[in-house]
Amino acid sequence: MLASSSDLPKLIVARLRTAEGPVSLNELKKAFASADEPEDAVANAINKLLSDGEIKHRNITGATESSPDVDIYWIPITCEHASIQPPSHSTPRKSQPTATPRTPEVDIVQQAAYKETLKTDVANLRQRIAELTEEGRSLESALRPGVDVEEMLNSHIKLLHEYNEIKDVGQMLIGKCAEQNGTTTRSMYGEFGLDPDD
Repeated sequence: MLASSSDLPKLIVARLRTAEGPVSLNELKKAFASADEPEDAVANAINKLLSDGEIKHRNITGATESSPDVDIYWIPITCEHASIQPPSHSTPRKSQPTATPRTPEVDIVQQAAYKETLKTDVANLRQRIAELTEEGRSLESALRPGVDVEEMLNSHIKLLHEYNEIKDVGQMLIGKCAEQNGTTTRSMYGEFGLDPDD
């Protein structure tokens, strides 16, 4: 878009008014830079608008990985920009709800509230970790003195393996007996005085 230096501030203001949110410096340069204008014409127009108070500016650090610092601009909301109509004596119409424009200040407030929520969550998690650590210590102290839990578990595991081996041999012998008698393994349990669910 070709624009003269004198028209540039008006064009920038018009662009910011039609934008749905803040506009970055790069977007403004892409929209208004031309081969006929000096390279810093857009920056000069923006600086004039800032000094006149027509636009607002904020530098956001760490905005994206590709561009860690971003300068954004927007039109401040004032009563002058709102359309104020004198009251009429005609029948009032239903008012239409208007969307509140999102400004960097609103985003910052929301982010600050979210940050506080996260801080509270972290504090609650740290408290829960401390409670669980204390519970673990109290359970350890409730054990009989001199008992090594790991050694006890290994002993029980070894006994369970031995039991399973003995049970497998018993099942095999009952199966052989049932085969020789021409009956089922289940009926053999009763002959040896064993519970069928054993």
